[in-house]
Amino acid sequence: MMMHLQFFLSTFLMLLQFDQISGNNRYNVEWYLEKMIQNHQVVLFSKTYCQYSIKLKHLIGKYNIRDKRIMELNLEPDMQLMQDYLKHRTGGIRTVPQLYVNGKFIGDYNTIEQKERNGELARVFFRAGITPRRSHLVPRKRK
Repeated sequence: MMMHLQFFLSTFLMLLQFDQISGNNRYNVEWYLEKMIQNHQVVLFSKTYCQYSIKLKHLIGKYNIRDKRIMELNLEPDMQLMQDYLKHRTGGIRTVPQLYVNGKFIGDYNTIEQKERNGELARVFFRAGITPRRSHLVPRKRK
């Protein structure tokens, strides 16, 4: 009996270590994505072939973000379910890229690119405690 329990526990712990989910279980997909969004300071949902995703990865790459997770949805077995959940979570955006900071949806590529141009993205990262304030990254407001 004890060996069966040890086997079960070791198998369960091993499965928790995997960074992918399998099967078409909506509950597991939602749990997995939510856990990722909540457990990392910055999460980017992306696709390897998407030009907007590539641009956004390059854009956020210039920030020194230590706790960053990039998930390439097209490499996941449950991509469709994942995109369905992200659509539900964002209130209608199913496409990638999608950027989350400290569990909050910040935007898609166009939104993030606009925030970068006006200095708001650096402020978002600074306020979230992700990057230090740097004058060349965070423009000061003029009085």
